[in-house]
Amino acid sequence: MSQLNNKDIVELGSGDCSKISILLNSIPKYNLENISYIPVDVSQSAIQGSSEELSELFPELSINGIVADFINQLDLIPSEKKRIFLFLGSTLGNFTKEEVSKFLTELSFKMNPGDSFLLGIDLVKPLMILHNAYNDSQNITAMFNKNILNVINDIIDSDFNENDFEHKAFFNKEKSRIEMHLIANEDMIITTPHSESEIRIKKGENIHTENSYKFSYDQIKNFEKITGLTIKETYTDANNWFVLVMFEKLNSHSDY
Repeated sequence: MSQLNNKDIVELGSGDCSKISILLNSIPKYNLENISYIPVDVSQSAIQGSSEELSELFPELSINGIVADFINQLDLIPSEKKRIFLFLGSTLGNFTKEEVSKFLTELSFKMNPGDSFLLGIDLVKPLMILHNAYNDSQNITAMFNKNILNVINDIIDSDFNENDFEHKAFFNKEKSRIEMHLIANEDMIITTPHSESEIRIKKGENIHTENSYKFSYDQIKNFEKITGLTIKETYTDANNWFVLVMFEKLNSHSDY
């Protein structure tokens, strides 16, 4: 991990410190003294909590959290030192195709020559694997999907009942994405004090709640064309279900 010496590690959408801890644990302590970690997240409490935990685990590490929307506020990230940007997990799959292109292009534009970008990408898998992952026997994904109704209730004081809906998830091959829906079990009328109009939902109607895009290696290779970045390394698991792609900025903006 000597390539991280004297670099800023910038984690976009950092959340808790579970993912970054794996990377930091692989770095010798004497190298941590020359590294700055910059978590970027919209949640101040998440940054504060992870920073406190990381300070105890890695006292040699310099931590400088930034509360920001990394989609629109990349200018807030310091650029004096060489940086490695991290976008781990599979969050990219929650973006539309247009949002992926916009995000990657704008990040590339903000990167300096010599900066790197480590991107986590969920790959297309056999249909049965995808089906079982989003229709698990413990109903964890179903509970997650239905919980959106409770969130809506909290926001607009509505009276959705999650038991009135069934979870449905399937792979849309044409669009290369898992789609999650909630299917109404019966006719219902939803009310909220914030609107004079009732929300009428008929039995069998669905609420499209979420998409999770899966990517192929051809699509990943196309990211080079979109961004002008160069793929330096790829790291995948034994099943080839998930991949970490290391991009590098080789040229200035005017060179492509």
